[in-house]
Amino acid sequence: MTKKNLLKIAKISGWLLLLLIIFYFISGYAMVKEYGFEHLMHKSSAWALHKYMAIPFLIFLVLHIVPYYVVRKQVKRLFAIVGIILLLSVSGAFAIDNILIKKDKPPTRQEQRKQEGKTVKCPNCPNECIIEPGEKGKCGKYENIDGKLQPVERK
Repeated sequence: MTKKNLLKIAKISGWLLLLLIIFYFISGYAMVKEYGFEHLMHKSSAWALHKYMAIPFLIFLVLHIVPYYVVRKQVKRLFAIVGIILLLSVSGAFAIDNILIKKDKPPTRQEQRKQEGKTVKCPNCPNECIIEPGEKGKCGKYENIDGKLQPVERK
């Protein structure tokens, strides 16, 4: 490939990367129902879009960065940057999981929407499970105890 073609790839992937970042922010704000973005898409579709945009983001980021370093013949620096990107993305995924587990709180009474007696609809994740008494939701983080949604105690 010529230098000109490599730089074209970098420019095109840069614009696609910009679009992905914009959609990433929109889906994130729609997920947490901030700034009116919840009117653009439902919480569950925003969550799915947000979740599945990470891989294309990494692909376009690498396609944006690699050609510049190949053209400049700085391969060692290129490997270092790609390694850092991959390391940050993997460690970020683990850190988010740990943060979300620690910040789980039982919902307030207003958040507990009851249906048919002691059945509870859980609003805490995109699954929005309808949990019967004594059962847990799909995520396994909340259970229905006598019509009240309670976090599952971790041992």
